[in-house]
Amino acid sequence: DLEKSLSQKTKFFYGLEYVHNTIHSNGYQENIVTNTNQATVARYPDGSTWQSAAVYVSLKYKPSTSFVFQSGLRYNNVVSKADFTKNNVYLNLPFTQANNNSSALTGTAGLSWTPNKMLQWKLNFSSAFRAPNIDDVGKVFDSEPGSVVVPNNDLSPEHAYGGELGLTLNFNDVLVLDTATYYTYLDNALVRRDGELNGETQIFYDGELSNVQSIQNASKSWIYGFEIGAKINFSETLKLT
Repeated sequence: DLEKSLSQKTKFFYGLEYVHNTIHSNGYQENIVTNTNQATVARYPDGSTWQSAAVYVSLKYKPSTSFVFQSGLRYNNVVSKADFTKNNVYLNLPFTQANNNSSALTGTAGLSWTPNKMLQWKLNFSSAFRAPNIDDVGKVFDSEPGSVVVPNNDLSPEHAYGGELGLTLNFNDVLVLDTATYYTYLDNALVRRDGELNGETQIFYDGELSNVQSIQNASKSWIYGFEIGAKINFSETLKLT
């Protein structure tokens, strides 16, 4: 992460990022009577890899003490690979591998304006991106009694686009009110839903007939709302939030 001052009012940040993870996972059942172990399905595909490479830039512009503008861009590439050969001994999945390669350009832009000691306005816009990880693609677990989550090798990344408007009211540091309203639109949201495995909606898992579920892409989703907070300073030693 590097920083460069373009002027007294403008700063420029830039950098590179790389992350690599290798996942090892094994499953076994233990008989506490005979004190013996027996191999069983692992929660994650053993030997899976996940890696992320990114380049990012950010600009901060502060022409005065009352106004700040900041924006940024980030390009991200995420690659995950999973091999289900070991787990297929127990699951009989219709696939042996899941390879996911996803890229996206995301950005943020926001400003803060403090016209006087009582008021502060904040406005932010952003886009976000999340590629399917090994947990989304390959985990196996009983999410609840009577249900089991199985791998899904056909997932797309989810994208989010949102905005937030906030207002802070400061009454002589005695009463401080924080309010904000926000809205986020999710495209291809990754959610857990009922599904099927080899055409079956139920399978026997751990000796119990269970509904088949998997992480899937929803067509779209919305998140919106508002929040409000207050802080009252009765004295230096007594405060209420």
